[in-house]
Amino acid sequence: MTTSAAVLPIGLWRSGARSREALLRPMSGADQEFLIEAGSGMPPAVRATALLARCVERIGHEPVTPAVAAELAAGDREALLLHVRRLTFGDKLDPVVRCPNPDCGKNMDVPLRVRDLLVQPAAGDLPEYLERDLPDVGTIRFRLPSGADQAAVADLARRDAPAAARAMLARCAGWDERELPDTALNVVSAWMADLDPQAEIRLNLACPECGQAFTSLLDAGAFLFEESAMRSRGLYREVHLLAFYYHWGESEILGLTPSKRKRYLDMLMEALE
Repeated sequence: MTTSAAVLPIGLWRSGARSREALLRPMSGADQEFLIEAGSGMPPAVRATALLARCVERIGHEPVTPAVAAELAAGDREALLLHVRRLTFGDKLDPVVRCPNPDCGKNMDVPLRVRDLLVQPAAGDLPEYLERDLPDVGTIRFRLPSGADQAAVADLARRDAPAAARAMLARCAGWDERELPDTALNVVSAWMADLDPQAEIRLNLACPECGQAFTSLLDAGAFLFEESAMRSRGLYREVHLLAFYYHWGESEILGLTPSKRKRYLDMLMEALE
């Protein structure tokens, strides 16, 4: 299967430096089936970790295991998921966003390109831990949130988003939550957003129906999961047709990428005309 290189915005911290070059491949049918079947029961951060461990072969010289994928900064994970999506289904994507105006609420298609959603890598290597001075608090030492941090606060986030943000910061700064200064949350969160802008993909939109301007977040992992779910009927139909006419086994067919399955199906349809 063809692989492709990508440069991470932050990079994996190893031996006092950041490894930024990733080698990854498109999703196969087996990866799509994983998202549809096993992935549906996983928390989003855990599902993203599992998919990255399947599709990213290495970062630098290190093979990517689930533990390595969970260690990556949130922005690196978003970037890699966008690259996986581009390799699998192409550069163009069309998420559907609902207008937040209660008097409108219309759904709108938002044509995007993966290349436009990727941020430029940081100019230099960020250290593993960063230090900043916070007025009335002193020097704060923290690291950027990782996939493991996202997974750790996922259950809490569904019930209490502010508490989850506080727990995330406590993990990244190594503090006891009970000792976390109230003034620290917003300031340090803003620092983190500036240092890892790929972590949140913000779309500045305007509703074509009512003109309402608003901002919407695009979660690359959630989009890829939902897209795979919508394509699931097509996946199983392709498996059925290729198995029926070529007599290939299911695992052989699921080992193919969507583009390769399409090439065989196009030739099959031409032969059947």
